[in-house]
Amino acid sequence: RKIDSPIDKGGPMSQQPAFDQEEYLAICSHDLRSPMSMIILGCNMLLGDLAGPLDDEKESIIQRILNQANYANDLINDVLEMAKLEGGIELRYTLFDVEELLEKCLERHDHLIRRKNLKLHVVNYPYPIKIMADFRRMEQVLDNLISNAIRHAKDDGGVIRVSTSWLEETDYVGRRGYLQVSIWNNGTVIDDQSVETVFEKYATGGNCKGKHGAGLGLAISKWICDAHQGRIWAQPTADGTSFHVKLPNALVDDSDYTAIDEEESCMHGLNLLSL
Repeated sequence: RKIDSPIDKGGPMSQQPAFDQEEYLAICSHDLRSPMSMIILGCNMLLGDLAGPLDDEKESIIQRILNQANYANDLINDVLEMAKLEGGIELRYTLFDVEELLEKCLERHDHLIRRKNLKLHVVNYPYPIKIMADFRRMEQVLDNLISNAIRHAKDDGGVIRVSTSWLEETDYVGRRGYLQVSIWNNGTVIDDQSVETVFEKYATGGNCKGKHGAGLGLAISKWICDAHQGRIWAQPTADGTSFHVKLPNALVDDSDYTAIDEEESCMHGLNLLSL
């Protein structure tokens, strides 16, 4: 369809057709992601010696190219995702097991944890927790927080601790259960100012110099938590930083458990995984 130019008609610029955000995002998605994917694929093929062995200098150069390409690809994905979220996306609620979601996210990051030689501790709530939420969106939140913890954990002796808990509180709806997921790392302690600003778009977090990031992952996570009527926040600790996610509509299934004393309950809650 031919669109008349406002210059030809002598009309004001306001008469131009409305900006089609969906069409723009589709173009960006294809025209930016496709070449970046080819660069990443080519680098991986070269590093895999598919084109012949590489000396140390060439391997180092290709690895740097791959690292920057992955960073650019993540930036493209985050920018497009934020634009979609701001345009409004319907949440798809399902009832699912929180531990299964967490295991799936941690498994996806297992190679990064091993590559950086980090210690991972997982402390699950003693009873299964189910929550009514959008599984894929909550997967995004946990992926962002786990990636953030891996990136900022100490390079030598780094530790990440992930824990789940269930709380019962009264709010405007009435008495209902809440899920809380906490992810801590022993890297740089977030400063007081960044506690308030780290969830803003393009914020990179205070005292995190040298740590690459587009500054959109946490903003995306906050949008998703807000859409679920939950909250997300950062908390400095004496030896690191914690991020917490708290969501409503959580249920606990304790039907398969017999009564246990307090000591046994604490031990059962310390379901530790060390990698």
